[in-house]
Amino acid sequence: AACRPLLPRLLRLAALLSPVWPRQPGVPLRSQLLQLVSALSSTATASAATLPNSASQQPPPPDSLRSALLLLLHALSRCADSLLQLFADPGLADFALECLQRYAGSVAEDGAAASAETAVALTGNLLLPHSPCRHRLLTESCLSLLLNLLADCCLPAPTRQRSLRLSLAWALANAAYDCGDSAAWQLLADRLPQLLAAMLDELQLPRTQLEPSATIATGDATADAAACCKALEALRNLLAGGADRADRLLLARPQLLPLLESSLDPCLPAESVLRPAALAALVNAADGGAAARLALLPREALLLRVRDCLSQPELPLPQLSLRIFTNLMEPRPNAEAASETEADSASPDPQCRSVLAKLGFPDQVAKLLDRSHRHPILTAEETHRAERMLNLF
Repeated sequence: AACRPLLPRLLRLAALLSPVWPRQPGVPLRSQLLQLVSALSSTATASAATLPNSASQQPPPPDSLRSALLLLLHALSRCADSLLQLFADPGLADFALECLQRYAGSVAEDGAAASAETAVALTGNLLLPHSPCRHRLLTESCLSLLLNLLADCCLPAPTRQRSLRLSLAWALANAAYDCGDSAAWQLLADRLPQLLAAMLDELQLPRTQLEPSATIATGDATADAAACCKALEALRNLLAGGADRADRLLLARPQLLPLLESSLDPCLPAESVLRPAALAALVNAADGGAAARLALLPREALLLRVRDCLSQPELPLPQLSLRIFTNLMEPRPNAEAASETEADSASPDPQCRSVLAKLGFPDQVAKLLDRSHRHPILTAEETHRAERMLNLF
């Protein structure tokens, strides 16, 4: 009964199912969903007194119905056209939120994990920037549900769902994108760092200290690293959008920089995917205001790992590290500058120049520029900016 108000909308959505659903021979789910919508249509037009008595003709049980609707809506939400045209209906966002609430506390139960993951994946699509449901979900209890569920998935229990954790981190990264100075930004800034810390701690556990039965399979380790990358992407999004935002986050959450330093550890089993994500977050941190720069400069161990990435052959490590260097060196105009000319002539911070020189950044940047002249890996703009910053030493 709770799903019946959705019937008219679902009948419109069903018309889009064929082009959206993957056309793979032998997959029965597509035909099952079409039969479900057809049965629901018959039920909706019949009176209660004339509903068929045959069990085979009855609508599916509520849980089965909800799961089928979730799969249908998730398939349709993956199509940009249907997302824009049909998901403007607030009832569909409410249905996704209701499913999220229903499955949030029961992921360890048989059959609930798959439905929970589908609900999270649907929510993640509805939080995309072009989704008409995005604002409604950002202003509801959706983020708290996602964060609480991610916290549950970080508990050291054998029943935790690694693929669900990846879906949650991805949904939160979508939510963090361009969420402005809102309550959503504050909630994510308050809770994401500690969740990332728990995920990184598990990723760094020495495998030799685990019991044989508890050894993490390669696929699980890959999912763990991918989830950490998405959490780092969420932090990168929170740090974007102006100097004030980076300043606020680094001042309020000083543990964030040690987390990024840990993510740059070349000894991590998944360093090839974690280091680019951590560097991208640091690019935005280095582009912050005076408070962000003052928070970064004392972290010499972190800056040394950034410097070492300048000489790495794997792209995009050198490009991202160079952007961190140039963002830190970029002169910040004086707040009392009376004109654009005075702002343009602002000088770099002496402490920043001293710290980066002591750590050997100028030499490594010069070597990277020489390497790029021989085998271009930097854009003309990146090269010009780096050369301009080197001239400040």
